Amino acid sequence: MQKKFLLIIGLVIILMSSLVGACAAPAPEEVIQIDYNSTFPPLHPVYYDSHTLLMERIMELSDGRVEITSYPHGALFKIGEYWEALLSGRVDMIDLFPHTLPGQFPLATMFMLPFIGVSSSAITSMAAYELVNKDFPDVFYPQFAGARVMATHVTAVGNLHTRDKMVTSLEDLEGMIIAGENPMQLAAIESWGATPEHITMSDGFLALERGVIDGGIWPWAPLRSFGLADELHYHTLIDFNYSVDYPVMNEETWNSLPPDIQAIFDEVLGMNWAALTGYTLDHGSAVDIEWMGEKGDEFYTLPAGEKEKWVELSSGIEGDWVADMAELGVDAEPLLARMKELVAKYVAEPYPEQDWFGFAGRADSPRRPE
Repeated sequence: MQKKFLLIIGLVIILMSSLVGACAAPAPEEVIQIDYNSTFPPLHPVYYDSHTLLMERIMELSDGRVEITSYPHGALFKIGEYWEALLSGRVDMIDLFPHTLPGQFPLATMFMLPFIGVSSSAITSMAAYELVNKDFPDVFYPQFAGARVMATHVTAVGNLHTRDKMVTSLEDLEGMIIAGENPMQLAAIESWGATPEHITMSDGFLALERGVIDGGIWPWAPLRSFGLADELHYHTLIDFNYSVDYPVMNEETWNSLPPDIQAIFDEVLGMNWAALTGYTLDHGSAVDIEWMGEKGDEFYTLPAGEKEKWVELSSGIEGDWVADMAELGVDAEPLLARMKELVAKYVAEPYPEQDWFGFAGRADSPRRPE
C-alpha cells in the first residue's frame, strides 16, 4: 500500500514538473512575413545587390523574426498596378515610381526636373532623402496616404542614347524621334527640336528594333538589363534628369509591426536605402559604361557652351512646374532652393558607404549574374 502511495505521489510530482516547465518555456515568436515587389528587373544591380543587402540586413538584425520575400519587376503585378496593390494589402511593400502613374503624384515629379542634380545618383539621392523625409515630410507625405514612406532615392541620371549617329549639338537632333519616360523629358526633347515619343525602358528595345524611335533619354543600367544596349551605340552625356523612387509600406502592415521591429526598419532603411541604392547605381553605371566601350560604343560629353543652350531651352519646364504646384497650394520655390543646398552639402561631404554595403553594383559583386 505504501509503495502504491509513493508511486502515485511520484507521478503527480512528475506531471506537475512537466506543467511548470511548459508554462515557463516562452512560446516561439511568430515570424513576420513581408512581401516586397521591386520595380527593378532581376539583372539590375539595384535588385540583386542593393535590395538584397537591405532586406538581408533587416532579417539579420531581427534575429529571424522578420522574413522578407523580394519579387523583381513584374513578378506580382504590372507596373501600373503596384500602388493599388499596396493600398489593398495584396503586397506589403513596393517601389513607387510616380512617373508610372501620370498625374497622380504631381509633387513627386520634382526630381524629374531638368538638371536638378549632379551626375552621381548617390549624391542626388542623399539630397532627395533629406529634403523629402527630414526637411519637408509635411509637404511630401500627404500624397502617399495609406502608406508609410520608408526612403527616397533617384535613379541613375538620364543621358541621351542613340542608335545610328552621335548627337553633338542641337542641330543633330533635328528630325530625330527621341523617347522619354516622363513629361519633363518629353517637354525637354521637344524644346530641343526633336520629336518626343513616350516609350518606357521595358518597351524601348522593340521600339528601337522596329525603327519607331532613334534613341531615348535613359539611365545607364537599363540599357543593359533591358537589352537596349544591343540597339544603342552612341551616348551623349548631358546629365539631364532622374526618375524618383519612393519605397513605401502599406500603412496597416507598418502599424502591425512591433516597435522594436519598426526601429530596425528605420535603422536599416532611410538614408541607408538612399545611399546604398545611389552607390549601387553609380558603381553599376561605371561597369556598364566600361562594358559598352569594350563592345565599340562611342561617348561624347557636351562642351559647356553647347550644354548651356540645352539648359536654356528647357528652363521653362521648371517655371511651369512651380506654377502647377502653386495651383495645388504648394510653394515649390523653397523646395528647389533647399535641394540645391543639399546637393552642394553632399558633394562636399557624402554619406559614407557602410561596411555592410559590400560590393554593391561593382564588377566583383558576388551576386552579379554571369
